[in-house]
Amino acid sequence: MALDEQLQNDMKAAMRSKDTLRLDTIRLLRSNLQAERGAKRQRALDALVAQRRVALDAIPANELPPEEPLTEAEMQQVLAREAKKRQDSVEIYTRGGRQDLADQEQAELAILQSYLPARLSVDEVRPMVQAIITEVGATSKADMKKVMPVVMSRLRDKADGRMLNQLVGELLGP
Repeated sequence: MALDEQLQNDMKAAMRSKDTLRLDTIRLLRSNLQAERGAKRQRALDALVAQRRVALDAIPANELPPEEPLTEAEMQQVLAREAKKRQDSVEIYTRGGRQDLADQEQAELAILQSYLPARLSVDEVRPMVQAIITEVGATSKADMKKVMPVVMSRLRDKADGRMLNQLVGELLGP
């Protein structure tokens, strides 16, 4: 089932069960997905304007690109971005002594993570990162700028970026 359909069905179920936390979280996520659709449309229009070098209102409506839905990968990126926001908020609220707000964010994070694919553990990612380090030819922490872009492009969707950064630093040594 596509993420859009799953969110729609889960939103209906949350309404029926009066689960306001789940309902509010899903509504906010759907709103962010809609905003991303609008941003994607705007990028397509901006590209057309730049290509033709005319104002948008000078382009006939029948020549405008059609509105495209988000791909599953784009939806997963929005979902991961929202989950990252919640994770950062939990850390900030915990450091600030606001456990009530941290608990709220943690509950929302748990709901968002239920829609994300499972992340790989450190032990599962370590050989992949080591292979990339060998492939790039990195030998010290000074080479981190060469390694991280490759690691992130290949493993961004499979593991947490912060964990990947720490792992690369650990494997490259002092």
